[in-house]
Amino acid sequence: MMPGMKHIASILFIMTTAVTAQSVTTVIGNSLFNDGLALDAGGNIYAARYPGSTVVKITPQGTLTTFAKGFFDPNGIAFAPNGDLYVPNAAGGTISRVAPDGAVSTAVTITDPSTILFEQDGSMLVAHSTLNKISRIDTAKNVTTLLSSSPLNGPIGLARDTAGLLYIANFTDGKVFRHHGGDSLELIADIPGTLGFLASSRNTLFATGFQQCRIYRISLNGGPVTVLAGNGGFETVDGSFLQASFARPNGIAITPSGDTMYVSDYSSRSLRRLTGFHTVTGNPKRQSIVPAFRLEQNYPNPFNPSTTVSFSVPYRSHVRLEIFSMLSERVARLVDAPMAAGEHSVLFDGSELASGMYLIRMTVGAATITVKAQLIK
Repeated sequence: MMPGMKHIASILFIMTTAVTAQSVTTVIGNSLFNDGLALDAGGNIYAARYPGSTVVKITPQGTLTTFAKGFFDPNGIAFAPNGDLYVPNAAGGTISRVAPDGAVSTAVTITDPSTILFEQDGSMLVAHSTLNKISRIDTAKNVTTLLSSSPLNGPIGLARDTAGLLYIANFTDGKVFRHHGGDSLELIADIPGTLGFLASSRNTLFATGFQQCRIYRISLNGGPVTVLAGNGGFETVDGSFLQASFARPNGIAITPSGDTMYVSDYSSRSLRRLTGFHTVTGNPKRQSIVPAFRLEQNYPNPFNPSTTVSFSVPYRSHVRLEIFSMLSERVARLVDAPMAAGEHSVLFDGSELASGMYLIRMTVGAATITVKAQLIK
């Protein structure tokens, strides 16, 4: 291992709780959605298709209908206090408002909206995953920046607890933060891999582990992060919490009573129902997490004219490893092929490029990890 490199194949041990009367069932499978979820007052589930243009409506019994169309990669949807559904168009630079009858209109123009969280006064918070920013939009549609830049790293998940504190989950590095006002962010969870969305219920936070194919329970009082459900297998299998499997769980929504959780599986386009997740008995046991996709900082960095780029995948996956300028122009493609599970290293030769900062981008399925590299001649 080269100097400065992290141990990318290390195993993190976290607590997993034994549970009773808990199950995962598939409400509907192989359908038209895979992303953000929202619940209306009648218990119906609304789900976004990303990438795509559709939001569907699903009854608790599993009847699916198309609710609205014409979106541009809808993502983390949310209901406003007045009952209208708001849809962030990640590729369209707008947020759409959908009336109860399905009529769509543009609510506000804003760059790269990924997720919406409504406040009690009708204002909304918006996560921008590619801009590493959280915005606030007041009821007059005025936009201000709440948080920006590090340690935000692909923020997607937004949730508030019963005390009104804000929580933010990074898709890219699996970190979850508690916001204390101003620029103050407290790291409360660091989960290997990527995270989808967040949900809060009974002063407990729940997160979807996108790459890990697991659902996590995050204590808000300093307790351990626990695996709530999912055996880590990449498939859609029902059963008890720790025997069931998910295919990249992504969207998450919990009924107001706190007795039912819904999760969207990104890869299988399925809606999963979890019941009994607030019931915990027995003694904790330890369980290892399979290492997730990793892209390490290139070494050396800065470099001239070549540098080594190392990455790892937990199972056989198609990997694209590309170099971009800071103007988003691709200048090199190092890997574009299926890669076996394990650690890999490739050499990047920048002798034909000008001095400057470049982006090394690793893409596996819907997941993207980026690091910066500096070429100095």
